[in-house]
Amino acid sequence: MERASGYSLWLMPSGDVFDQLSAIIHSVSKAHSTPVFKPHVTLLGGLQEKESGIIARTRKLAEVLQPYTITLNRIEYRDEYFRCLYYSVEKTTEVLSAYARVCDIFRISQGHYMPHLSLMYGDIPHAMKEKTVAKIKPHANTFTVEHVDLVLTDGLVEDWHKVRRFAL
Repeated sequence: MERASGYSLWLMPSGDVFDQLSAIIHSVSKAHSTPVFKPHVTLLGGLQEKESGIIARTRKLAEVLQPYTITLNRIEYRDEYFRCLYYSVEKTTEVLSAYARVCDIFRISQGHYMPHLSLMYGDIPHAMKEKTVAKIKPHANTFTVEHVDLVLTDGLVEDWHKVRRFAL
């Protein structure tokens, strides 16, 4: 089991899209004995400063961002624990602009941003990932980002929890 550290800023779907993606995550988790987590696209992770500073910066971010649409593309997988199985996210102007703004506000140089929505964490063989992908039924592939969640992603996945939600 992998451990994460620090805080993360998550963009989460709501309504039917949240329910559909949660059902997929629960289903593949049960089938492969992997951790369950809420569907999200990480805008920025691994934040290590004091919580009060992160809250202040996230509040500022929420004030400058406008709601925007995230489009989920195809399901992909890697040999990485936290990118075991995921939907790639279309790199629209709005998605990349939000990333540029968060980097500016948190004074972080922009790295290679790979927006994605994980469906499974774990160390699973490629053949099992391919079989899992084949079983996932089509569903809505877009959602509107209406808030940013500050999540303490320290330790094991089951220990992660939302600290605060910031409306855009």
